[in-house]
Amino acid sequence: MASYHLSAFTPLPWTLSQKDIFTTSVIALLMCAPSRGLEILHLPENLAFKATDKFGKEQTGLRLHASKGFGAYVKWVWSEMVPVAERAIAMIRAMTEEGRKLARHLEDPQSKHRFYRHENCPAVPDDQPLTTEQVCLALGFSAKGTLRKNRLKEATRTYTLQQLWDTFVLPRLMEMHPHFPYISEADHALGQKGGLKFSEALFCMLRHQLHLTKGTSPISLWMPDLSDLNFALTGARTQKSIFERYEYTNEQGGILRLTSHQIRHLLNTEAQRVGLTDEQIAHWSGRKRVEQNAVYDHRTREERVEQARDVVEMLQSTIALPAIVENGSYTVGPWVVNTVNKPRALTDIDEIQPQLTGLKTLYGECRHDWSFAPCEGFVKCLDCSEHACIKGGGDAETKLKRLHALHASVAAEVANAELIAREDVDAEDWLKVQQRYLAKVGQLITILESETVPEGAVIRTAQGQSPTHLHRALRGLAANVLKQESVRLLQWNNCFGLWIVARLQARASRYRQR
Repeated sequence: MASYHLSAFTPLPWTLSQKDIFTTSVIALLMCAPSRGLEILHLPENLAFKATDKFGKEQTGLRLHASKGFGAYVKWVWSEMVPVAERAIAMIRAMTEEGRKLARHLEDPQSKHRFYRHENCPAVPDDQPLTTEQVCLALGFSAKGTLRKNRLKEATRTYTLQQLWDTFVLPRLMEMHPHFPYISEADHALGQKGGLKFSEALFCMLRHQLHLTKGTSPISLWMPDLSDLNFALTGARTQKSIFERYEYTNEQGGILRLTSHQIRHLLNTEAQRVGLTDEQIAHWSGRKRVEQNAVYDHRTREERVEQARDVVEMLQSTIALPAIVENGSYTVGPWVVNTVNKPRALTDIDEIQPQLTGLKTLYGECRHDWSFAPCEGFVKCLDCSEHACIKGGGDAETKLKRLHALHASVAAEVANAELIAREDVDAEDWLKVQQRYLAKVGQLITILESETVPEGAVIRTAQGQSPTHLHRALRGLAANVLKQESVRLLQWNNCFGLWIVARLQARASRYRQR
């Protein structure tokens, strides 16, 4: 709950210190989308991005450069947090404007060689000697003793503004920020292709700006890092955290503790709870590897089971896979699934008949009697009633890979057939055949991958035909018998017809004689 407290921080901006404005605003931005703390601290000043989605609703995103190789992209803010993000950005912009103003002076070729005229700078010419008090005002020092600490002379009329600028300010700038005008070595390497400059950075500040006791330096640039944020959240021996100073406690009355990365874990977990896909969560988080989502998923086991229940039931109803059947069979689309339990006693194997064949195929086993005749089905195994796919086994993964490859091949064939069928009407029959075969292979893969189908289940085609010569011969004999019977019936019908005609002719002759 600590992050919720900070993202909805209620004190007005003018009642907060600079450090508290920084801390609460950063946490608010971290709560808008799952980001790394360093990514937020490296945001550009023009970070807000607005666009209209396909439903005509305006959406707000943050322009950032995700670390760990993901690159620059827009991270969308969920709608309920947009007002919070806008308020946080406005507060940060206001408190860092002086820092960007100094950075622009230092980056401008026409002004960077002259002393920066800040609010408390003495209104004297650049070459006029300064008193000790004027030197302190120009450099932002609160006491004369600070001059000695910075190896400057305390004697009056020793320095001019130009001398301070050339011998003190600019050398210190290059010492503290060797890659200026860019904020880091990585940004310097990017240069004009995405490198962030001090004058463009949202968190471009003045030195000691967040310090609770030291005065802010008006002539020295500074950028906060992750340690400054976490230090403000967790506190230290010499300084209280923001939770301690504002008396935020947990349910047990203890001091709240929080790190910036915990918020990223929180939003990833909430995204899992509301049903976002792993691909959506990874992209929203700026994560290249989807499998890393598991590290950020802190749902309880009970939550995962309950959330998966609806999905499993929906899939079962979609593919019509029933629960495990004890020693039975059921039909799934064009396939028949036979389940056989493992025998527990010798009596359980009394009815098991020996199999004289069982040749391994690419997808299962062939039960054809090869001693009687070779395969005459042109190795079209999945359409043959003598072929069986066995779930499980040592080569189950290999066979599944082959089925997936076959499915991809048939899918490509369907795509080609669809193109041809647009111009050739005769190709529609071939397209329908391939579409049925594609669905059949896909259904088989689903059955073999389903957890509701037990290991050892035998899957056969429900509409297959035996392609052997024996079966064709038997069908031929049956056809001949039917043909002979029909000929005899026709002959009998002809004889009966002639007899009827003869009877009618005889009756007509007797009628004429009368």
